[in-house]
Amino acid sequence: MIPYPGARALFIWGDPMWVDATASREELEVKRQELEQFLSKMTSEADSTVSEEST
Repeated sequence: MIPYPGARALFIWGDPMWVDATASREELEVKRQELEQFLSKMTSEADSTVSEEST
């Protein structure tokens, strides 16, 4: 998505997440859960940052 000219944007990123190519199903599930938690945290952080700036 590309914002309209003059629009404000917020970019948030974290450290890379590495998954071994030979990871078992259990290890993949653990990484999937870690990714889901990380994405939820980043979404909450972005939402709170944007809502603070709007007020």
